Amino acid sequence: MRTQMLIWTGGLVALLSLVGVPTGSTAAEFQGAWLEQGGTCQDVFVSTGKGLAFKPSASAFTAAFIIAGNRLQTPLASCAIKATKRSGDRRVLDLACTNAVASEEMKAILASRSAAELRRYTSLTDTVGSSYRKCGAADVRR
Repeated sequence: MRTQMLIWTGGLVALLSLVGVPTGSTAAEFQGAWLEQGGTCQDVFVSTGKGLAFKPSASAFTAAFIIAGNRLQTPLASCAIKATKRSGDRRVLDLACTNAVASEEMKAILASRSAAELRRYTSLTDTVGSSYRKCGAADVRR
């Protein structure tokens, strides 16, 4: 009976990993600073020696974010990445975000296009998305 339970549990874990149940709390392929195509990295980010950070002058409405470890940061909010799951070629990040006014649970839907490009989607049925490029230290030097 115990052996059957272990086999069933192992099979369930394998099945759940295939259908998109949370796989962890990091988004390794998305680590770094990202800016929507058309923006200029040096206008939004500054090099800190440890990586990039938002410039104090960055607009609150700039379509940009930084993922470092299990944290996602925008110009206005800081989020903990609670879990990630696959849905086809996309990753759904479950976020717990806080800003100066409130805290809220939300999702980010991303798909890697290359090491330096990703698409952000508003939903799993969104077929267009928005293109983002990765910014590095060389991109913020004047």
